[in-house]
Amino acid sequence: MDIQDAQTRGKKLLIFFHLDDCPYCAYLLKENFTEGPNRERIEAKFDVIAINVRGDLPVNWIDGTVYSEKQLARKLGVFATPAVLVMGPKPEVNKKIMGYKKPAIFMEMLGL
Repeated sequence: MDIQDAQTRGKKLLIFFHLDDCPYCAYLLKENFTEGPNRERIEAKFDVIAINVRGDLPVNWIDGTVYSEKQLARKLGVFATPAVLVMGPKPEVNKKIMGYKKPAIFMEMLGL
């Protein structure tokens, strides 16, 4: 899944940066992505990718470079978790939400 795939479906790409055992990451995930009233609205507008800020899995970035998850987090200036970056329609980050936000505020920040 990438930004072009999302775009062909009329969606933007949402990257959810998290840390294992981060309670605020778990709250944001549960309240917006796996349960709750926001889940369907987010699924309708975004393709979601989860990135572990300490992870070593390879990620193919938009410039063709392959980064580990933690290298990509550093490159994009993710200094706290949870962090949400939105990309699209152009292949660039156009929104960055740092830290836990209550569901209504989170949706407002996403523009939904």
